[in-house]
Amino acid sequence: MKPALRNSLLTTFSNLFDDEFFSNAVFRDPGFPAVNVREEADQFQLEVIAPGLKKEDFKLALNDRMLTISAENTTESDEKNVSYRRKEYSYQSFQRTFDLPENIEADSVQATYVDGVLKIGLKKKALQPKPAPKLITIE
Repeated sequence: MKPALRNSLLTTFSNLFDDEFFSNAVFRDPGFPAVNVREEADQFQLEVIAPGLKKEDFKLALNDRMLTISAENTTESDEKNVSYRRKEYSYQSFQRTFDLPENIEADSVQATYVDGVLKIGLKKKALQPKPAPKLITIE
């Protein structure tokens, strides 16, 4: 049993410097929603898991190749009774920024928010054909 524990600890320590280890949910800020990024042949699809928000709560900004997704929501529950026993406020906000690849068409970004999931479509630019090699004559 000790060798298994030792191997487990060594694996964990060696994974300490892997990007995958730090992207694990253990190190993610719990205030940030999860984001799934899927690459398709003609686009990237981002899915931001953010239940409880409305589409009006979100702001999307594209500056150069930086896509910033942010949301802010304030909820107030106030019982209008003179002898109220409870008054609650709720505030939720986050901001995530993604460095996009150069082949994204900035004018064709589309976003929808349905059932707690913000979907962002980032269309890829059509690939430009490489010019045919040019033969140069030597004089």
